[in-house]
Amino acid sequence: MPYVLSQTPPFSVVSTGTWVIAMSIGGNSVQLDPNLDTLINVTALGDPAPSARFMGGREHDLATGGTCPEPTPQDVRDVLAKGIMLMPAVVEDTGPFRGYPSGWLGPEPNVGTGTRVAAVAVYLALVTAECLSNIGHKDTIVVEGPFANNQLYLKMLAVAAASKVYGAAGSTGTSAGAAMLVRGKTDVLAQETLSLINSDIGESLEAYASHWRQTVQNRRRQQ
Repeated sequence: MPYVLSQTPPFSVVSTGTWVIAMSIGGNSVQLDPNLDTLINVTALGDPAPSARFMGGREHDLATGGTCPEPTPQDVRDVLAKGIMLMPAVVEDTGPFRGYPSGWLGPEPNVGTGTRVAAVAVYLALVTAECLSNIGHKDTIVVEGPFANNQLYLKMLAVAAASKVYGAAGSTGTSAGAAMLVRGKTDVLAQETLSLINSDIGESLEAYASHWRQTVQNRRRQQ
C-alpha cells in the first residue's frame, strides 16, 4: 500500500517472508499461467495487480539448514567462480518451477557456511526474477520484508531483472500503509525508507545468471 500511494507506475513490489509475492503495478500486459503460480491480486484502490509467488522464506530455511553466517566476499567469489548453483525447486509444489526436482550443481557447500548462504541468496533472487518476468514487470522493484536486508539477493535481483532495485527499511509495509490511509497523505512516508541497490559485481552476476537460466531451460526440455 505505501508504494501504490507514493510511487509512479510502472513498478513492482516484492514482499518477502515465508512466501515471496511479486506484484506488478502498471507493467506489461501478459497472459498469466496458473501453472507458474501466477494470479491477480487487487490493490486497496481496486486495481488489479498481476502477481506471482513461491515459498522463498521456506526455501531459504530448508536450503540453509537454518544456519546463516554472513557470506564473506570470498564466499561470494567462490560461488560465482566455481558455478555453485542450487536448482529449483526446493519446495516443489509452489512457484514458477513447480514439479522440478531440486539439486546442486558444482560442489555442494556445507550447511552452516557462508558459501552455502551466498548460493541460496542468488538462487532466491533468480527465482524472484522469474516470477517478475511472468507477471510483466517493468521498471523499478521495491523489496520489503526480511530479504530487503540481504544485499547479495538484492544485487542479483537487480542484475537478473535488469532493473533498479530498492530495499525498504522495516519488516513490513502494512503499518506504513495503514498510517498513510489514516493520515490521508501519499507523499514522503514510503520514499524515505527506500535505498537504491548498486551492484559492484554485476558482470560476474550476469554470467552466473545466464548459466543458471540455461541450465534450468535444459532441465525443462528433458522433463
